[in-house]
Amino acid sequence: MVKYKDLREWIEQARQMNELAVVEGADTKYELGAVGQLSAKNRGPAVLHQKIKGYRPNFRVMTNMLSNPRTISLTFGMPTENTVKETVETMRTDITRWKREAENFPPTVVAKGPIMENLVEGEAIDLKTFPVPLWHEEDGGPYIGTADAWITRDPDTGQVNCGTYRAQLHDGKTVGMMITHGHHGRLHRQKYFDRGQPCPAVLVVGMDPLLFATAILGLFGYLGGVIVYCLYVLSIRSMGQPYVAPVSPFDKSRIKDIFTRAPWWRMQEHTKLGYQKDSQAVKDLKPKPPSPK
Repeated sequence: MVKYKDLREWIEQARQMNELAVVEGADTKYELGAVGQLSAKNRGPAVLHQKIKGYRPNFRVMTNMLSNPRTISLTFGMPTENTVKETVETMRTDITRWKREAENFPPTVVAKGPIMENLVEGEAIDLKTFPVPLWHEEDGGPYIGTADAWITRDPDTGQVNCGTYRAQLHDGKTVGMMITHGHHGRLHRQKYFDRGQPCPAVLVVGMDPLLFATAILGLFGYLGGVIVYCLYVLSIRSMGQPYVAPVSPFDKSRIKDIFTRAPWWRMQEHTKLGYQKDSQAVKDLKPKPPSPK
């Protein structure tokens, strides 16, 4: 059972486990990325960057939340002393239980929440206020979205998707959204573009690591079953897009397609959900044995 309710509580528990390294004074150009790479390669702790060079001291950046078995176990509420093998075996069996129990924990929609304490709109928006790292030397620019979650909605079916897609910061008011073929977020976006319309989307950063883990694994609908208590969900509307889980209000038909992420060549059912060209484009991607020399 998960024993934390948000990222702040997760950080404190990781600190108590000696699975948190605090770094002060790092530069967003390469240094945050280099520290994260070193920690990941050595199955090191989560890294919390504070007092980042050139930015307000109350802005922090968190990396490597899921870089070793102990922090993964903390995130999913498993015994932190588990070995890698035990962690894999536990998750393999628990996924079935999470799917079964998710329906018993529908989220509760509330009128307000801490996320609304700092609200900036319109011309006042300046995304360069945030410490956005230039992670690698040959990156095209700084990326505000790596461990993120994009929330989109199909304009035809109402199906809501939560996925992890890279987001590059282009200027103070513009963020790119890079999604490869075959993913639901791209199918949703293309439907709007084909109609000459902007695609409403919510980009979530600085989230609970469990939300990131379920977004990257395509298990968003399992959240209630994993944490075993009801979620409180705040309905926020930006460009008409609500900041809510696909399970609020709970509708099994709208979340069934995001429980798992199949390989591209197994995603034939995307044809009925969205963009025909994307569905056709993935058919020939199944790996083939090498040609004889």
